[in-house]
Amino acid sequence: MTARADPDTKIAPTRLDRGIEQVKALINRIIELTRDILKDPVSNVITAYLPV
Repeated sequence: MTARADPDTKIAPTRLDRGIEQVKALINRIIELTRDILKDPVSNVITAYLPV
């Protein structure tokens, strides 16, 4: 059963949608970073810790 289908869920549907979108964005960002690191591990790890 999903949170949306559960009548006892205390989360408003719009808030639930926003949370789902944030999780999707976070997962996509993690995937992007992983791809970048695997392309060139040494330089990407070093630059990842430098201030922007």
